[in-house]
Amino acid sequence: MRIQLLKSLFLLIAIVCIPLIPANSLAEEYRWVDKKGVLHFSDNPPPDDLKAKQPLVMEVKPLEAVEEKPLPEVKSGMKLWPKKEPLVKTVPLKSQESVKLYDIRGKVVQIMGLEGVVLDSGEKVKYIGVRDPSKFLAKNGLSHRMKEAVSFHEKLVKGKGVTVLLGQRKRDKKGNYLGHVFLGQQAFINAELLREGYAMTEESPSDFEYQSLFIRLQRDAQERGVGIWNY
Repeated sequence: MRIQLLKSLFLLIAIVCIPLIPANSLAEEYRWVDKKGVLHFSDNPPPDDLKAKQPLVMEVKPLEAVEEKPLPEVKSGMKLWPKKEPLVKTVPLKSQESVKLYDIRGKVVQIMGLEGVVLDSGEKVKYIGVRDPSKFLAKNGLSHRMKEAVSFHEKLVKGKGVTVLLGQRKRDKKGNYLGHVFLGQQAFINAELLREGYAMTEESPSDFEYQSLFIRLQRDAQERGVGIWNY
């Protein structure tokens, strides 16, 4: 019991005496280099012949105030720095007018049955993927339907401006252009003739772009019984 009381008493004396220790003796340390070049850190000062008391705390100088200078007035034509040539030379993009989005453009002055048109420039364009149904109609005793089909075609395109996109084969053996013909944004003529049932398409293997679409349009017209399929 006495030993425990003595321990408590010593602890209390130590706590009371800590504030009495000078602050500088707790915070200050010594850094010095001996004759062999070894750096020492210690609470005790170096030997008398190596008086190099150096506190470890570094002195931080306040930043000097930076004088703000007004920006120079920019006048018309004034250059603030020399112009440098870019490392990569840029190539100007072509304007929309110089990018050709079609192969042929013109006004239709005449139709070639149900297979194509003649333009005001004299160029003849045959529709890719479209066949004249006259032989099929004659074989089935429906030749009178041909007049109706030609009349529909003529009303659709004659006297109107069209845009032509040529296929992989640009011409046939007779020198006629082979293309997809568009009536502005109103109609795709090749497809329109098939959709309305006034022409036929090739169902045999071919390489033209819209073959699957044209086959679907023809079969749909047959099922609806429109145009030449109305019998």
